Amino acid sequence: MSPPDSPSAQQEVDRLALSLEATSLLKQPGSSPPEQTFDDLPDDVASIIFQFHSIDLAGKPRLLNLGAVCRRWRDITWATPSLWTSLNASFWGYKEQPSDIQLELIRAWLNRSGNLPLSISLTVYGGNKEGVFGRLREMVEILNYHCDHWYSLDLDVPSDLITYVGTSKCTLSKLNELSLKSEGGVGRLPIMSQFSPCVVKIESVQWRVQDLDWTRVTNLVIKLGFIAVHQALGILRAAPSLLNCSLASIGHHEDGVSSAEAYRHVTHPTLRALAVNISGRYSYQADQLFFTNISLPALEKFSVFGSGDKIDAGSLVIFLRQSACQLKSLSLDGSDIPGTGLIQLVRTVPSLEALYITSHYPEYGNLDHFYYAFSQHLL
Repeated sequence: MSPPDSPSAQQEVDRLALSLEATSLLKQPGSSPPEQTFDDLPDDVASIIFQFHSIDLAGKPRLLNLGAVCRRWRDITWATPSLWTSLNASFWGYKEQPSDIQLELIRAWLNRSGNLPLSISLTVYGGNKEGVFGRLREMVEILNYHCDHWYSLDLDVPSDLITYVGTSKCTLSKLNELSLKSEGGVGRLPIMSQFSPCVVKIESVQWRVQDLDWTRVTNLVIKLGFIAVHQALGILRAAPSLLNCSLASIGHHEDGVSSAEAYRHVTHPTLRALAVNISGRYSYQADQLFFTNISLPALEKFSVFGSGDKIDAGSLVIFLRQSACQLKSLSLDGSDIPGTGLIQLVRTVPSLEALYITSHYPEYGNLDHFYYAFSQHLL
């Protein structure tokens, strides 16, 4: 701090005196502050206000409306990259196609985002109509041009279109969230091994472990009519950071896969929540092949959905014993494990705090033995 009699200190005193004098003048009767309008704000302040205004309560963009007010507002809006980092588009592909104007708007929108991370959501309903697919593919190519800046990518598109997502030219991926859903059939996941997202959701899309870099994935949801056991085990090997995982539906069918490689035991040290669906056409012995070949020492929440198929309680007991985890929540939905098997299963996890059981065939009395044993435990 400067001495009291220094020039800088004196200047500060003079400034405060002038400020107090101005304040006293404003308080005099009949005085009023000078009139100011939005146009008097600096461009950077106006830009911040535009960011708060850019998305309305319904989630619809207002950027084009801002740019239509006046030239200054347009210049500020067009020159603020952070306003253009989120794109949400949907098309009824079976009856309409993106027009030249729409494609140009999407291209210009993304170009204005500069090098900032992008959040993109694209939904196309249908899209097999003749003449429409080419335009939709052109739109995907526009998105691909900016793949180095993808942060969140959420696509729900026709199966024929999903194979064109991504490009080998993308080398500086910022992708954090990836959601792919195929409409009108099962699509094929393109090779996206240069992408290393943290959150992944894949629905109705065929995939291979080598199609994606799984090393940073912490949250994973896969919904498919059939997931081979060796694929499920391969995911656990390839995703060492995984914390939450949901797989539906795991089956046994393993054409061309050697037993030694397909069922090599996996110990995953970080996975805390696992939900699996063991059901469907190829479910025979899938529960045994999967559960007896994994160990999850950090597991806290475990859910099994059986869709009416009986799950082998013995394989679950083996899994929990070799995991030696402090399981807190166990959910058995439609697995129809006999009551005696449930007793053995619950006794394996004394750390259990919550148990959820539903049966597709309660009239068979499969749970009577368990209820009796549980009631004796409470006495």
